[in-house]
Amino acid sequence: MDLVPNSQQLRVAWPSLSVLGKLKVVLTMRIYLRQLRRVQHSSCNNTSGPLGPTPLPCNGLQFGYDAKGPFPTISALETYFRKEHNAAEDRASRGWAPSPNCKPLDASAFASLIFTHNDLNMRNLLLDNYHVLWVVDWGWSGFYPPWFEYLGMRYAAQKDKDPESWQKCIRYMAEPAFEIEEWMKRIGYDFTDPPQLCKKGESVHKFLRTREAPALQKAEKRLKKGEKARMKALKKSEIPPPRPGSILVFSRKGSVGLEKWDKVPISNLEEEDNAHLVLN
Repeated sequence: MDLVPNSQQLRVAWPSLSVLGKLKVVLTMRIYLRQLRRVQHSSCNNTSGPLGPTPLPCNGLQFGYDAKGPFPTISALETYFRKEHNAAEDRASRGWAPSPNCKPLDASAFASLIFTHNDLNMRNLLLDNYHVLWVVDWGWSGFYPPWFEYLGMRYAAQKDKDPESWQKCIRYMAEPAFEIEEWMKRIGYDFTDPPQLCKKGESVHKFLRTREAPALQKAEKRLKKGEKARMKALKKSEIPPPRPGSILVFSRKGSVGLEKWDKVPISNLEEEDNAHLVLN
């Protein structure tokens, strides 16, 4: 792999570009992505995800913050998102989240697989001194449904809090998938306000004590006001009740999807546990 000399990440170069310069970047990306969309899986191979002799785990914000899979067939990928929908309905039935109020994705959403970069963000786009646009970091690339590229760009821009002008241009670069984007949001995929997790090496107790003190106070007040209703709900969902004055957290087990997080009293957490404060 060669280095790109005399170049800047697009995130750095974007604010100083003229309107014409930004338009050129958008049109260039549109051409690049149209070329990628022409690369399709052979009819005898319907394995979704990275290229390899065997199916490999898939990375991408469409799966949250952790790798999922592998998915040996398109049907396996469809089943994964169906389970995500079922998990969203389960959280709603337990009162942990609003009802998704939507049906599982139609099979037509998984009708074909195209080659996808899957990590197109402003850090992985380089602009050199000749205003040539370079696409780097293909580690998450693979064959995915056509709507994956658009969602990946949208989620990356939201997570990185990229300029609004860039976020508005994404629909003109990647093939937009507004309905699927809305569906994903309904089942809980929204990166406009990502969860605040402990930093590496920081204990959950220090995290809650220093960074979330105001939130803790508010949450404790809410617990006191609705103690009876909360305890009743906890019994129904078979979650151990918290001790008086404690607060509930989700102890992370490797998935942004809450169906793989456990709701436990803070008093039960170990020092090394990675946790996310719950303020519902």
